[in-house]
Amino acid sequence: MREQRHRILCVANCRIADMLAKGNVWYVRHFEAHFDRVFVVYEFGRSPRFLVRGRTALISLGTGLGTLCDLLWSPVSLYRAVRRLAPGVVLTGDQVFSFWTLALVRLLLRRKVALIPVCIPDEIHRSTGRGTTGLPIWLENLFIALTRRTIDLVISQRSADVRPWIESKSGFRNIIRVDTWPDALPSSSFLAAAGMLKQAARPSGGGDFRMIFVGRLHAEKHVEDLLHMMRELRDLPAAALTIVGDGPRRAELERLCAELGVERSVAFAGAVPNDRLPALYAEAALYVSTVTGTSLREAALCGLPIVSYAIPWVANTFSDGVNALIVPFGDHRALAAAVRRVMRDEPLRLALAKGAGALARELWSTERLAPALAAVERALS
Repeated sequence: MREQRHRILCVANCRIADMLAKGNVWYVRHFEAHFDRVFVVYEFGRSPRFLVRGRTALISLGTGLGTLCDLLWSPVSLYRAVRRLAPGVVLTGDQVFSFWTLALVRLLLRRKVALIPVCIPDEIHRSTGRGTTGLPIWLENLFIALTRRTIDLVISQRSADVRPWIESKSGFRNIIRVDTWPDALPSSSFLAAAGMLKQAARPSGGGDFRMIFVGRLHAEKHVEDLLHMMRELRDLPAAALTIVGDGPRRAELERLCAELGVERSVAFAGAVPNDRLPALYAEAALYVSTVTGTSLREAALCGLPIVSYAIPWVANTFSDGVNALIVPFGDHRALAAAVRRVMRDEPLRLALAKGAGALARELWSTERLAPALAAVERALS
């Protein structure tokens, strides 16, 4: 019985290959702070089939016949996985399809399921005009409503607080708030590399004023706003931006650079392994964020000052003027004005860096993980 209680199974509605490409897939090893065994099962894709590090295993459940077949088959594949692996805790981040994919787990195995929301669908619907999964918004909202009625516990984390949104949805039941969560932490290799850096902003005197953005080059990240921001800063020759990450919009963004006349001040670094990111953060003077999550936390952990759009989790976590400068979402001119302010005010820049580092150490420390995970286990039992 002890072995079962100390196993967790996390359901991911994506492919292992996609998560490996993002570079931070092994953050899931942070679950080992409390659980003896950690299983992450991926509903889609077939290869690689099985990866193990330490006490954590990544497992593909896909059929190899395509996304639709994987989705249709997922209730059976997840039922088999939960029955075979016997976890004490079943966790999902999927708000759209969980009513379907976990149906047999709940009905036949009588397992309770916890949800950790990784996004606020309403915000994505408003900002992009489309569903988070590519489905029509009305249909996605229907599926989300069905999922709300099948989830036994909702986890709200202080470091990405979605509690106000959760509580506005009457279908959600049994909400628990935790200080932090594994997906808010970078990988152990990143933390080890970051620990070797001095927690202070880089002096801005001499050379360029190098800004950095880290994220996938997808439409929902609004990276094009950073290029328009750079156009507003063309009168400042020292302003330079490095964009770290890759994705389907890279060629389009590179063309936009040329159209805006900022190609000389913007560098595309491509995808970079997670444990090499601290060195890039150390070379930067400022982190600029449109829509980012883990990478913004990484920048704070490395002691970088931050200028960010007021996306919900940032606005609920950071304090404007104390540990970040926060501007209205979608206003690239306000983003540029905030950058100017930081460039010209050295004391402000150093104060923001100090504040961001202090907040990061308070919220995203491994010491807070074990109590949070234990609280979820107690709530489900």
